[in-house]
Amino acid sequence: MDSTFTVGIDRRDQITYAARVRTGSGRPQIMALARSAGEDLVNHSLLQDGELVFSVPDSEVMVHRFALESEDKTEFDLRTRFELAHCLLDDEAEFVYDTVPGDSPRCCLGMVMRRKRLDTLMPARYPGLYLGPQLGPCRPRGVALGYGYLGFCRPAGGEFVCLADFAAHQASLCFVYKGRVIGTGYLGNDHLNIEDAAGLRRLGIEFKTVVSFQSASLFERGVSVPLSRILITGDASGRIAEELAGHFTAQVDRPRINPGFFSDPARTPDRPLGDYLVALGLTIEEGQIQ
Repeated sequence: MDSTFTVGIDRRDQITYAARVRTGSGRPQIMALARSAGEDLVNHSLLQDGELVFSVPDSEVMVHRFALESEDKTEFDLRTRFELAHCLLDDEAEFVYDTVPGDSPRCCLGMVMRRKRLDTLMPARYPGLYLGPQLGPCRPRGVALGYGYLGFCRPAGGEFVCLADFAAHQASLCFVYKGRVIGTGYLGNDHLNIEDAAGLRRLGIEFKTVVSFQSASLFERGVSVPLSRILITGDASGRIAEELAGHFTAQVDRPRINPGFFSDPARTPDRPLGDYLVALGLTIEEGQIQ
């Protein structure tokens, strides 16, 4: 099978992260990682001959879970779009749709994004890179976070894992059960002030609330095991991990990317690899997860 190159591009705060991954020749191989605070990536060699996939903030995405009668992927997409369209008040042509296989062969997550909003947001988020959905597909950050963990990280232990990526303006959450993405969530700006003890405490309480709500919903769907790990990225100081550890019995840790996925493990970046996890998750599909 011929190799192809996919480039995941993710905006975290004021920095754009990019990951170039080769697929089609066995398991995915990380060819290069790069980051830029400006538009330097536009002419970067990392982008050459690669399909670009962009992350979208989770706050811009509406997510619904569907249980369907067929396991056929094509019918999944058509049926999910039909169901999503009936949840919307506007013309379905004004939206972009996507699906993610769920926790069983006949379940999936249906996602919808407003097309006009993407046309405004994405060129500003990725100046010089995003040229429209026909030239660059999109994926919610929470889903990409889960795919990055499942596709490139060492298993953390346990069946039920929560991943959280903390940025200055929004935290993306992903829930993984038995190697499948089964839910996403996010925290907005008001809950991400960690400059003082009160703000950090508030963040911990709000995070606990969101995770508890999601866990209760997942319990109703048959996820009866307790949360085994909380894996966080974007916490350079370690203060968030310390705060969250006081709210959960589950172990709080960070995801660890397996260096065996690098084409040259000796040339990994100095910056924490977790910052690239969403960008890496943008490069792979469900069927490529080992």
